[in-house]
Amino acid sequence: MATVISKSLPLWQKATARGFAAPSRQLKTRATTQRLNLLQSIYEPAFGHLRPRSPEYEALANSGKVWEDHHKPRDLGPWLEAQSKLESTLESLDKFWIFFRERPELRSSVTNSLITEWAHQSTAIEANSLSSRDAFLIAEGLESQLFSQYEGFGSISTQALSDLDLPPASDLSSQNTSQVAELRNHIIVSRHISDSALANPGTPGISLDEIKLLTRILLRGTDSEQAAKYSWGPRVPLGEFRALPIAARSNPLRIFPYHQEVPA
Repeated sequence: MATVISKSLPLWQKATARGFAAPSRQLKTRATTQRLNLLQSIYEPAFGHLRPRSPEYEALANSGKVWEDHHKPRDLGPWLEAQSKLESTLESLDKFWIFFRERPELRSSVTNSLITEWAHQSTAIEANSLSSRDAFLIAEGLESQLFSQYEGFGSISTQALSDLDLPPASDLSSQNTSQVAELRNHIIVSRHISDSALANPGTPGISLDEIKLLTRILLRGTDSEQAAKYSWGPRVPLGEFRALPIAARSNPLRIFPYHQEVPA
């Protein structure tokens, strides 16, 4: 939903208005009323008696204490309850982990067999219309034109991977070029991450800088790469955090932290 918030509003009033810059008839819906009441019950008791932009007001806003006290993210109770409910499933997974730990070649084979399907589903939920058959044909092309050129694809640095000349989308499929490029990119990134993880078990995950490089690869040759050049707001290099608001739909009674609370 679009959000238009006056800078003069106090924090808790901004929070109650966030996400509801909608026609007046929509403001009368039951869900909207419930959300406003919920937001007010969380923020107004803490901020209502404070003068907006006073030191006390700003300190409380930036602390994140109000949202944290309401949601109790450090409360282990719900996590332990979920763990108890999933105990049998977790035990089964542990058995698989022991089984595959002792069979590294089988582990690699099984993991690689899932990459194409994973990449296809990852793009399909973003409205990519290519079929699973298209995905496997693209994967076969990548195997012969890219992956087979390296003894260990996961050993390539993320920086080097981002600088590679990728097989042209037109060489992999006759389908929509942007969608082929999107699926190609997802397969390549997924293969690199899985191969790297399999070759370095028990080591730290990828860094934020590496995530940015991989994100840049995901956009290579797609319509999104072109759209980024003309997006509203300041220009942001591919892979970097965008600097403009985005719209998101969710349960109207799901309360997310106000942006000032996030650093806390």
